[in-house]
Parts: sequence; C-alpha cells; structure tokens
Amino acid sequence: AHDKQRRVFIDRDGTQFRHILNYLRSLGNSAITPVPTEGAALKELLYEAKYFLLEGLVSLLESGHFMHNPFQKCAAVR
Repeated sequence: AHDKQRRVFIDRDGTQFRHILNYLRSLGNSAITPVPTEGAALKELLYEAKYFLLEGLVSLLESGHFMHNPFQKCAAVR
C-alpha cells in the first residue's frame, strides 16, 4: 500500500522482516546473515520469504544448508 507521498507501507511481522532486510541488503550472495535455525522462527521466516517471492532464500531455508555453521546461535545465508 502507498500513502499520499507515495511511500510504501509493508504490513508484515517485524520479527522476521529484519532477516528479510538483511538478506536483501547482502544482495543474496556470500554475506553472512544470522537467521533462525529451527522451530517456529524458521517456519515463520520461510513463510515470509515465500510471501516476498525470494526464491533464493526459500531454496536456502528449505535445503537446510545454512544450518551447517560453526556458530551456535546463528546460521549463514550464502
């Protein structure tokens, strides 16, 4: 939706949207972006990635390849 000044308003869950923004900021290539690695948070992020049609992020999340990371509390989106 747009307001009168033509600014875009995105009414989505801010908790997962930060991961979407970080993915987009990294242009989806070779940047390390912390993402949830399990449970409801991972499912929510996958849902949001599908909503925004981010096929690269969807593929990555569905493959689970990002989960093989030496860092315990974050995973790499490459």
